[in-house]
Amino acid sequence: MNKALLLATLLFPLSFCLATVESSFAQTYDFSYSYYDPSASGADDHIVSVSNAVLHGEGNVTAWIPKAGALTYEGTTPGVITYRFDFQGTVADATLSIATSTFHWSYSEGHAFVYGSRDGETWVELSETVPPEFGLANTQVARSLPASLFGGQSLWFKVELYSYGESAAQGGVWTNTAQHSRYDGTANNKTFELNVRFAASAGTTVAPATPLPPAPTTQTVFTLPTGEMPADAVSVSPSGTFGSATLVVALDLSKVLTGGSSAAQGRFAATYNIYVAALVPGGVLGLSDATWFVYPATHAWAELASTIDAYLEGIAENAIDTREISILQDMDVTGLVGSEIYIGYGTSDAEMLNANRYRGIYKVQ
Repeated sequence: MNKALLLATLLFPLSFCLATVESSFAQTYDFSYSYYDPSASGADDHIVSVSNAVLHGEGNVTAWIPKAGALTYEGTTPGVITYRFDFQGTVADATLSIATSTFHWSYSEGHAFVYGSRDGETWVELSETVPPEFGLANTQVARSLPASLFGGQSLWFKVELYSYGESAAQGGVWTNTAQHSRYDGTANNKTFELNVRFAASAGTTVAPATPLPPAPTTQTVFTLPTGEMPADAVSVSPSGTFGSATLVVALDLSKVLTGGSSAAQGRFAATYNIYVAALVPGGVLGLSDATWFVYPATHAWAELASTIDAYLEGIAENAIDTREISILQDMDVTGLVGSEIYIGYGTSDAEMLNANRYRGIYKVQ
């Protein structure tokens, strides 16, 4: 069968004062939001629910704390503050700075968590602030966001504050041992900040200095989401910027065939090949329609003809090592927005496609 036709067949079925609240479209990010004093006007613009939590002030300090605690951690109902951010674009990457502080005094001690979500239903832990030793304080700032939170048009964050001990049930000052967004008026410190960059639309050009986003964590962002290569068989490492992009993939051969059928067994066992291909959208590189390119053993991208040339050939069926594939090396991808990169594994290109043994690994967005 003509390989270009087979791929085509697969393809087509398928404002406030700067000192208190900042919300703007900046040069580096498409969306930026921050606040200093959590009690300032506008600091609750993205808070969608508050449960068993209150804003508490002591001298120059203001913070969210639990409204009431309990004698033990297990018996404590946490104070919960939930944020929701909705965007016009698709989240490609984001940075977050959200702080929680815990203390340990004779009347109570604190414990805090920060979670993130794409939909407000499935949550991933971003940070944990454990109780410190007696008389001490502990502050953790959640900064790193996993790629699993990207790819949608919303970001949710949830803070859980636990205060427990002899006097915690009384609330008020007795639950000040778990705090969120602790603002000190004498220091005028920023207590919350979120910066988001949206995925660029296909055919647009991105500034060369823009950091390369992480790899997608779901196949739904790809034109061909039907590949059955196991997710844990592939590790994708993008680095650099759009003007100098590097993409390295580690393919664990011990996992590629897991759960799937192999081409042959015993003395008739076949050898396997690795395939690398890219789907470039119409409007990019002067192309009128979406076009497939392959990355063969010559390590020079070429438009797909009738055969998908292999990147690497002759791999034993029982191979269990990991092969590192350098797909992009300091390449300028500023004009390749919307392009998708795939990896495949099979005894031939036809066998690989028929077995759906391929996977989308990166999208320039």
